Amino acid sequence: MNSYSSISIAILSLVLYTSAFCATPVSGDYGGVLLAFDKSSGSISGEFESSAGGEGPGEVTCKFFFYGKIKGETEAEIKLVDPTYLSEEIGGKVKFGETGGKPWLLLKSDKAVGACARYEDFSLQTPSRRDLLNTTAINKMGIVVSSKAKLFNSPSAEKPMRAYLVSGDTVIVLDKKENRTKIRFVSDSGKATEGWLENSVIKP
Repeated sequence: MNSYSSISIAILSLVLYTSAFCATPVSGDYGGVLLAFDKSSGSISGEFESSAGGEGPGEVTCKFFFYGKIKGETEAEIKLVDPTYLSEEIGGKVKFGETGGKPWLLLKSDKAVGACARYEDFSLQTPSRRDLLNTTAINKMGIVVSSKAKLFNSPSAEKPMRAYLVSGDTVIVLDKKENRTKIRFVSDSGKATEGWLENSVIKP
């Protein structure tokens, strides 16, 4: 093989590698990882939830919330939060790519998150690739950090609604004002509730 051929192969390999990781994040469902991307701020947020072992005492649920900032166009440094241990944040990274026009991501945590270590370990050296299954219009998510977070009908309402959220609930962020954030919460049954939360009871 001559030097010209070697250089050509090297350039082609570099192009293929670069194109695989050159993809702007797309909000959507990546095989259980729900990703929200805010283009205006370059921030990402989302959640993962999956269960195994059937219903009852043997059931194991892997669930966490994550948020972070895009570095360049293909990678984000994130913090992962286990809803049952809100005071602990675990570092991690998300890499974005595209193959054949299909977006995908790789999510890796610095250590196992809660029960995830038992069957859905994101701290493995080589995390599994997750392809985009469905796109969404969500650009930001949050997690409730108060044991009883009151909902209000408006950013200035004094009397709270009857509905409230609890610690660990994940929500879709719709708007944000100086003191309150408008959210949509979707229950396990699919019922959606909208309202305003005090900024202090939701992160990030």
